[in-house]
Amino acid sequence: MSIEPLSEIYVNSTVKFMNAPCFSSILTMIGLAAMAATAPSAPVPVDLAGARCPIPSPRAKATVLFFVAHDCPIANAYAPEINRIVGGYSPKQMAFRVVYVETDAGDGVLKKHAKDYGFRCPEVHDSGHRLVTLTGAATTPEAVVLSASGKVLYRGRIDDQYAGFGLRRNAPKHRDLRNALDSIAQGRPVSIARTPVLGCAIPPLH
Repeated sequence: MSIEPLSEIYVNSTVKFMNAPCFSSILTMIGLAAMAATAPSAPVPVDLAGARCPIPSPRAKATVLFFVAHDCPIANAYAPEINRIVGGYSPKQMAFRVVYVETDAGDGVLKKHAKDYGFRCPEVHDSGHRLVTLTGAATTPEAVVLSASGKVLYRGRIDDQYAGFGLRRNAPKHRDLRNALDSIAQGRPVSIARTPVLGCAIPPLH
């Protein structure tokens, strides 16, 4: 009986492994990982104060985007409730951003508006409608809740205080955004993930 030299055993085993389907799969996985590592990432938005403002926030259970327009009366009327929600849910690991959707308003106008209404979270000017497109927002004031991975968990009205244009209830019957945030904070799925919004239509880009 002939004994194959150890060197030949090593070479033959290596060749067989490299020709095996599992080896090509490993190479594919390594290639995909390398591509992912070198792929350019989306730019991090900058708020009106010039600070980096990641959306969604990587340190939050969820990130809430309030889409507003500085000249939308209904959006302006919701500013106090927006601030109450920010104050009440920030301690529950929720992040918040006010997103201005105007394409024809300068940052100076928006900064003054944000100061006048005292927003308690960062404000972002989505002049290119990148966030509008990504979330599907169509009206101000519209709230969109994103998971840490960017999945839309809720999209719709803040509440139903407005029954129609010019028809404002003394108090809302359904606090839809708060209900969604309560579910997320408690680790439960959002039962009503989409609601209609009454307000000002977001104009398309020119």
